[in-house]
Amino acid sequence: MHLLNKIDNYLYQQSKNQLTKALYILDNIQWDADVTETGNGAYSLAIPSDKGYQVYNVEIDSNSYPDFFISCDCIAFDEYGDCKHCVAAAMLLKDNIEETAEDDEDNIIDTQKKVIVTDEEGYFHFQMDDIDDYLLQKLSGYTNYTVINRLAEKIKPIDLETPHQRFKCNETAKIKTDVSIVFDGKNNFATRCSCNDHTHPLCKHTRASFAYLEYFSNRYYFRQFKDFTVEKNKLLAAYGLNVNDPEAGDFEWNISPWGELSIKNKPAYLIKAGNAKFLQEIKQQILGNADIAYHALRPQLPANVIVDYEIGFLFNFISARHIGFEFEPLYVRNKNGKASVKKMSIHNPENLSSLHALSDDVYTTLVEFSDQKLVDWMTKNGSSHLKTYANPWQYLFDKDTTKLQIHYMELLQNLWPTLCNEPYVYQLTQGPFSNAAVKPVNLSITPVKLVFNAHADARFITVNMQLDIDNGDLLSPDKYTLRSGMIIDINNTLYIPKNQEDLVLMQRFEFGQLKFPLSDKLDVIRNVLLPLQSKYDVVVDNSLNFEFINPEPTAHLLVSEFEDKYLMLKPRFEYGDILIDYDDNLENIQQNKDGITILKRNKAEEKRLYEYLRTLHSKFLTQRNNLYYFLPFAEVMKGNWFLNMIQQVQDAGYPVFGLQDLKTFRYNTNTPTFDIKAGSGIDWFDLEIEIHWGDQQVALKDIRKAILNRQEAVLLDDGTLGLIPEEWLDQYGLLLKIGTEKDGNVRISKLHYSILDELGAKLNNKQIEQEILEKKNRLLNYKGEQTYVAPSANINALLRPYQLAGFQWLQALNDLGWGGCLADDMGLGKTLQAITFLQFLKEQHPGSTHLIVCPTSLIFNWESELDKFCPSLKYHTYYGNLRSFDDSHFEQFDIVLTTYGVVRLDVEHLIKFNWHYIILDESQAIKNPDAQVTKSLQLLNAKNRLILSGTPVQNNTYDLFAQFNFINPGFLGNREFFKREFASPIDKFADKQKAEQLRRMVYPFMLRRTKEQVATDLPDKTETILWCSMNKAQRAMYDEYKNYYRNMLLKKIDEEGMGKSGIYVLEGLLRLRQICDHPALIKGDAGSTDESVKTEELMREIQENSGGHKLLVFSQFTEMLHLIGKGLDTAGLPYCYLDGSTPGAKRKDEVKRFQEDETIKVFLISLKAGGVGLNLTAADYVYLVDPWWNPATEQQAIDRTHRIGQTRKIFAYKMICKDTVEEKILLLQQKKKTLADDLINEDSGFVKKLNKEDIAFLFS
Repeated sequence: MHLLNKIDNYLYQQSKNQLTKALYILDNIQWDADVTETGNGAYSLAIPSDKGYQVYNVEIDSNSYPDFFISCDCIAFDEYGDCKHCVAAAMLLKDNIEETAEDDEDNIIDTQKKVIVTDEEGYFHFQMDDIDDYLLQKLSGYTNYTVINRLAEKIKPIDLETPHQRFKCNETAKIKTDVSIVFDGKNNFATRCSCNDHTHPLCKHTRASFAYLEYFSNRYYFRQFKDFTVEKNKLLAAYGLNVNDPEAGDFEWNISPWGELSIKNKPAYLIKAGNAKFLQEIKQQILGNADIAYHALRPQLPANVIVDYEIGFLFNFISARHIGFEFEPLYVRNKNGKASVKKMSIHNPENLSSLHALSDDVYTTLVEFSDQKLVDWMTKNGSSHLKTYANPWQYLFDKDTTKLQIHYMELLQNLWPTLCNEPYVYQLTQGPFSNAAVKPVNLSITPVKLVFNAHADARFITVNMQLDIDNGDLLSPDKYTLRSGMIIDINNTLYIPKNQEDLVLMQRFEFGQLKFPLSDKLDVIRNVLLPLQSKYDVVVDNSLNFEFINPEPTAHLLVSEFEDKYLMLKPRFEYGDILIDYDDNLENIQQNKDGITILKRNKAEEKRLYEYLRTLHSKFLTQRNNLYYFLPFAEVMKGNWFLNMIQQVQDAGYPVFGLQDLKTFRYNTNTPTFDIKAGSGIDWFDLEIEIHWGDQQVALKDIRKAILNRQEAVLLDDGTLGLIPEEWLDQYGLLLKIGTEKDGNVRISKLHYSILDELGAKLNNKQIEQEILEKKNRLLNYKGEQTYVAPSANINALLRPYQLAGFQWLQALNDLGWGGCLADDMGLGKTLQAITFLQFLKEQHPGSTHLIVCPTSLIFNWESELDKFCPSLKYHTYYGNLRSFDDSHFEQFDIVLTTYGVVRLDVEHLIKFNWHYIILDESQAIKNPDAQVTKSLQLLNAKNRLILSGTPVQNNTYDLFAQFNFINPGFLGNREFFKREFASPIDKFADKQKAEQLRRMVYPFMLRRTKEQVATDLPDKTETILWCSMNKAQRAMYDEYKNYYRNMLLKKIDEEGMGKSGIYVLEGLLRLRQICDHPALIKGDAGSTDESVKTEELMREIQENSGGHKLLVFSQFTEMLHLIGKGLDTAGLPYCYLDGSTPGAKRKDEVKRFQEDETIKVFLISLKAGGVGLNLTAADYVYLVDPWWNPATEQQAIDRTHRIGQTRKIFAYKMICKDTVEEKILLLQQKKKTLADDLINEDSGFVKKLNKEDIAFLFS
């Protein structure tokens, strides 16, 4: 901006009085008016006082922005920052500049001689920042101001509403001209006048038109037409917007006198990027503050006062007191059957006795709403300025209002339960206080809760707030009224928030949402979403793509040198593959290409190391402001402190890193050696280990501790440090971790022979190498050995080759005295292999008794299998309310069958018996080592133990620990060791080396064959009954219906005969079969239970077998399929669905989706709708949820997958509830062979085959 423009702007802002005083000095005081240019746009002027007695020095610098710098050495300038001398100096400097320009005739002549260039329409184009008087004078040939001002008075505007300004200039009666000024919004002007005077670029009429606009508006007149798109986009960018976004329309803009654009008002829900203050404020508001309650004394009502009123309570939302809301008591009188109300001011102490009817607690709290009590509370809580004002409520700052709102809410929360039961509660929302304006209002005893959800799109992170009211509905702000920022009004019922801190959040979320720019994603998660999640229900959409991890930290010490003068000790922590220095953050947030990971840090564990390091030197005690410790080298070397510190830290269990990078300390350069001499005991190996660095020998306990902690070096006796070869950690790490130290040697169980097998010739003992080889051959090369006993003749089955191999493997384990895990796929006959082995044990050890523990639902399966495959094994089922424990009774049986629940309850009895073998079926039931049943089973006495499970690992590697600790105690170390050494590295960090190491350890003791591996030994189709046992509630409902229909049917048959009773038989059978499936299928029975053994067992089967297989689930009842579908939805398992109502096109799509989509593992099918005509060869598991009358129909369902094109073996399971009509139907099918042979397609066909004895049997 030119200096003349800056001077004009300065003078424009002066008052008329100040301009008059300055002109008086210039016109009336005689002095040597000298303008001195001091260089680089700066001037010095001497200006006299208005009396002429004194001269002041005025400095003007034109380089400041947006105006110039001006100062005077008079007293007035020191006090007010401006004075009349400055104004006079500005006028003098302006005249000086203008006179210099007019005297420069060469420039004027050159200008006059120039050809004025106009466009085709006669417009002259030029650029100008606002109305620039200096530039306009130059372009108009320095027209005399008197002429310009006189012409400006004769200007008549025609159109001032657009950037194209038009004027009429009536210079004289005869000389009239039309002037046009066009502004393009980007500082470009075009002018034209009808006078056709082209002596100068601008004629005097055009110059006068600009003068008119400046005089009647200001020099920034054209700003209203300026295009601020660029400037707006710069400001909107901070909110993640541009002018084309719909949210930009909600902004209001302001233009300063000097043309700077700023935001006047913005939408409250939009948060500016980088607004750290807002984020900290909302974080504090979410976490909240504590408040203090106060109490009041109570005056008494005079004895002679007649009480003719009740006490009511008013929520006054139009009060000028307090926070624009006042809670106050009312007099309520009954007049002509109507309640009349009158104010009772508690601010006047004389009225307090009128509250005599209130209880002490209510009275005490109510008085806290008085002016005096509130001011006292505010004074004590940081707002002491209010005490000095007669009307303090006019002097509340924002922070005072927030504080008072929270206190108000605390008081209301104390009163709220009482108010909810009061008959006279009112609210005043508009108009002055009157009976008509005061309206009754309801209160809800249940406070509202704030619930939040957050999602992200391409521009914003949006956090939405809703209210959860007592009926479970979620309301957005347009569904309720927030009165006075603290009380929620929903359909004339008032609610209060659950916590006082909720008030500020509700005000923050006045419009129901806050939008943060996506660029602030990490800060929003840290300062908004995480604090919200610590206090509220927050649903975070997958679009934000972050997950929480909570690995256990591994602490270590990093030593380094700093500035060649200090040794620095820095505590560091490894959370998996994340390395973190010690600091004050509760979380560590990291962003990568896969999303955001939020690490929940174990601050207690971190602080433990940090504080421990503080104890290592007295100088560390004062270093509390650092996140590390440092010590001068001179202190480090005193008294061998460094070496002692390293040893002390390592002894405390913390590895030390960074030693190899130190320059000030020595290291041993000899190649280290690790020598082993092995010896053998009864069931262990003894290893004598010697480690040397040259002539320096290291004690076993020291190297063991170093390797276990993965240290880089060990301290040697001569003061040097021995660097541990990295390969030692892999070669000897597990050996030293699993083994126990005894008399300077390492003792390791022979169960861990595979660990020593990997050392090979390093053992230096051929005899032990041969012993290990023998054990290895016995467990891993057991097939076809002549030493194994063949299956007993009492086994009523021909074992398949893989089953025979399993039986031989169990014998090998028995010979070695070790436990094992038979982990064959479901359906491969683990139970048959176990029964064959139990018969072998009976013949080898007559009189021995074995305990089989299984889930309740499998008790009947074991009974059935024992009866079927080996009737010679005598078994006793120890189960039910009438069970009793008796040693002599148990000794009469080969096998005792029981459940996990019974073991947990009767462990004190069962622990007294010496079992030969304990076998756990579905052993994943003890995967939790903390479970009471796991602990109970561990206490039982047995010579050996086996476990059976098709899925020993269901969720993670840690599932193995308790199961293997049961069969071979101590084999996997203690739980902390197993979790640290194997479970965490494998499950959390996919450590393949650890996974392979664990596999080699457990491989000899786990035999697992999949269906694919033994496919050649399997029949094409295997059908099995899956027995189910109802719980008490389901059984009670079944028995109730069964008894009702039995009595009713037998009576009808006696009275009307079988022919007329068939429909009722069908009805009874239908109801009982529905209850077997799920009690919820019985519509309208209020006493039905939500529990169903079939849905529980089916979901377990699906979750265990859906990993590498596809499953068909058939049911006669579509309602049952819907219930199963809900269970799959809850478990997050996708599925296909087909019943009789499925259209043909949809049916074809579902079949194609199931056959081709590898993510779809389950197909739910109605037996009638999908029993025929479908080709579903992608499936190899079939579940028949409810038995059909005719086995042929069931076979048709199974054959949906067992057909041409099927390359895998089929496993079909028929789910039958034990001791129900379903089991009896199976028995009738066997009894009436014609029933199974006839093709009966309808229920009635089945009924026609029944007689009265059959009916009595079915309903017995």
